[in-house]
Amino acid sequence: MSRKNDARRGLQAVANDEIDAMVYDAPLLRYLSLTEFKDTIDILPLTFQRQDYGIAFPSGSRLREPTNRVILETIHQPAWQDILGRYLGK
Repeated sequence: MSRKNDARRGLQAVANDEIDAMVYDAPLLRYLSLTEFKDTIDILPLTFQRQDYGIAFPSGSRLREPTNRVILETIHQPAWQDILGRYLGK
């Protein structure tokens, strides 16, 4: 079973009043609440434990620095905030 399906089942249980709340990865819950549970689920702005993601390269890889530069340039553009809002909400 995929993580998305697990989250979907949990949100469906909340929507059906089978459970009062659930805790899961915020980005996935926000995406599902916007796309599949619009106006039925509220995602609280609360984080229990932040988990960051990374991209790994072999030691000494020539791709590390250019990749970091592209990521930094991308996340500092206004369009990035628009994308986050579209998929994860405000």
